[in-house]
Amino acid sequence: MQPPSSDGAADGVVSPAAAVAAHTLDHRLRLFGWLSGPDRQLYLWLLRIFDRARRTYEVRLTTEQVAAALDELTDDDPTIPRASDLPGSLDALVDWGVLDRSQDSGRVSSIAEYRRRASVYQLTELGFVAHNAVERVIAARPDEAQLKAIALGTILEDLAALKEANLAGDPVAVHRLLDRLHGVLTDLADRAARFYLVIGELARTEDARPETFLRHKDLLLDHLRTFHAELSRYGPLIGAAVQDVQATGEDGLVDLAAQADPSPFATPVERAARWREHWDGIVAWFVGDHEQTATIDRLDARTTSAIADLASLLRQVTEARRSGVSRDAQLRELAAWC
Repeated sequence: MQPPSSDGAADGVVSPAAAVAAHTLDHRLRLFGWLSGPDRQLYLWLLRIFDRARRTYEVRLTTEQVAAALDELTDDDPTIPRASDLPGSLDALVDWGVLDRSQDSGRVSSIAEYRRRASVYQLTELGFVAHNAVERVIAARPDEAQLKAIALGTILEDLAALKEANLAGDPVAVHRLLDRLHGVLTDLADRAARFYLVIGELARTEDARPETFLRHKDLLLDHLRTFHAELSRYGPLIGAAVQDVQATGEDGLVDLAAQADPSPFATPVERAARWREHWDGIVAWFVGDHEQTATIDRLDARTTSAIADLASLLRQVTEARRSGVSRDAQLRELAAWC
């Protein structure tokens, strides 16, 4: 299966920078084009073969090597699809930008052998990233989502260090601390979103049963109460720490972080914009502004509401078990706050 062609940038007047961005975006999205085809499971196993070879420092594979590896896999697991046209499948992955194809002339000793030289394939760098992203989705365990209150203490410590680094004019330290704060905060937000979605699934999925909810009720309530307590404890402290950093000069902070940004293809303006966005996000999370309350305050309110609603639902489910009322009517209530 060959991937569809793309027309690149959109119609109309586009600035050079926007045109480059559109072309880059289109190229990146095409890396996932194989997922929409009927042979996507075959493509997945082919990429796993290349990934496994790469991890053992064998970067380039011939068609014959791929075929042998696929035969070995299918012999062990008959559910793995076989390739009716392996060269065509590999070339399709090349067209999508996931694999790179070249000619193996390293073992050529004559003109005849040169003409018969085999194609060799390897994962492109972006193809490797795209494949790992797909594998992470496949391996994800959303039912294991949890809130991460311990991150709040780390954030407070890093903000104190960031204040000192900004006062000292240390670009390396400012960049390192801001980058770490951005990562920790992103992880905290992702975990919170996943946790509330998981609780919502408890009410929405057909597999949910009152027994399932009752089995996990204590853990859920304890988890929410602990997280609420940590938010209440650290929220004001972190807000004050952010304001302390602001007092040392936000523009200088952003400039220092941009100076130490190692991104080779970003302009100074783009680097400064990136770190301004990261810092503004931290401020929005813990301080807010006159138009919107801080995200941490809204998360705290959301958690408080969740505790009350979860306790209420617990009573309803318990009563439903006694009266024989359908669990669907009762557990559906949980979706109201998810």
